[in-house]
Amino acid sequence: MKRFFLSDEDSLVILPPENGEGATLEILSGSTMMFFEFSAIESAECQKNVHMDVRSFDALLLVASDAMFGEKQRLLIPESHRDYPALLQALKTYAPALDLNVESEFRLEQCEHGGHHHA
Repeated sequence: MKRFFLSDEDSLVILPPENGEGATLEILSGSTMMFFEFSAIESAECQKNVHMDVRSFDALLLVASDAMFGEKQRLLIPESHRDYPALLQALKTYAPALDLNVESEFRLEQCEHGGHHHA
């Protein structure tokens, strides 16, 4: 499963339902675009004490398959990101079955150099 960390420069765009299609989350990161249908988001979990680049913060971890290639992704979105409030509102509106109250301590995956990663 791929992992993507949303930086402060990246953008989240909420695309509402249109022409029979469901709502979609678009992520713009440099020259990369990713699309995730809200109905395909498997889980949402608040990760506490994420440590990256000498800073600590809380973030939302979404697990979903991207709409273009079907690859499962772990999306880590800091609560301090400017688009975070819009994302929360969109999750409540377009993915109401998700429990947005799940919390856990962040644990970075560990590589055992045998093809497997463990949290």
